[in-house]
Order: sequence, then C-alpha cells, then structure tokens
Amino acid sequence: MAEYHDESIAIVAKEITLVAMEKLQMPGDRTAKVIGDLYGKLYKTILKHVKEAIIDEVYD
Repeated sequence: MAEYHDESIAIVAKEITLVAMEKLQMPGDRTAKVIGDLYGKLYKTILKHVKEAIIDEVYD
C-alpha cells in the first residue's frame, strides 16, 4: 500500500513541476536540473503535509 501512495505522490509532484516549468518558460538547458530539484522539494513537502494531516486527524 505504501508503494501505491509513494507513486501517487510522485505523479502529483511531477505534474506540478511540469506545469510550473511550462508557465515559467524555462530554457531547455536548465529544465532538467530545475525539474529534478523542484520535484524533490515538492515530493518532500507533499509527504510532510500528508503526514501532518494524518497526525492531526488521528489525534484531534
């Protein structure tokens, strides 16, 4: 089950990153590095907020 959630979070992070890159019209030579950096940050942020929401729900 955890693998499914990891994959879902990864898909969301990737889609957000791609939309942001398109909106910012980033030059192609910088795109790969920026996507990698942003993707990693988004993935960690999403996990953090999901974890906090679960903890809040369980302990409230």
